[in-house]
Amino acid sequence: MNRWRAWAACWLVILASCASDGGQRGTGITVAEGNVVSVQASATVADLGGIDVSVEGTELRTTTDTDGNFTLRGDFAGDTALRFERVPDVAAARLPVSAPAGGRLGLRDVVLDASAGSATAGTVEVEFEGNVDTLACDDARITLTSVHRAADDLETYVVDLTSSTLHDRGGLQLTCTDLAVGDRLDVDGVFVSDGTIANADLTRR
Repeated sequence: MNRWRAWAACWLVILASCASDGGQRGTGITVAEGNVVSVQASATVADLGGIDVSVEGTELRTTTDTDGNFTLRGDFAGDTALRFERVPDVAAARLPVSAPAGGRLGLRDVVLDASAGSATAGTVEVEFEGNVDTLACDDARITLTSVHRAADDLETYVVDLTSSTLHDRGGLQLTCTDLAVGDRLDVDGVFVSDGTIANADLTRR
């Protein structure tokens, strides 16, 4: 009996550890992480460390490390923006993002343009767990909502199937016609310029 209790306790610790890792699939915590590579400002300051990064409209904030890396983890979703601010040269920039609830955004090679007050990312990677909302197989597109969205979160995410792969958990390749509204998919892709998700790996649960 004592051995069984010890085994059960170990599993509880493992499960608790997994649940505390925000932004992983299966949790309601959203993560935005990335790196700043350049700051275009009136005064030249080479350091990429110490830049304040926050999620607009929330209390979530952090600062970049010496290499410009940052991670934000918390309760935010949908259309929002990251704000970047650096005190020495009063550099400030805003980067709009669309964050699926409980997912992860990877904002690679962010450039801050203080004169325009805007920021751009070289690549915006996205991972989340989604429900199939609509199917447009003739157009090779599907629309998803986040499994972890709140009742007032109406954001949808369109995936381009022409550049994506779709399979089940065993690796069996699927097509759009194998899907049904309500199916749950793990999504790992990239946002492209028109706001859709492309080059995605889609796994039906």
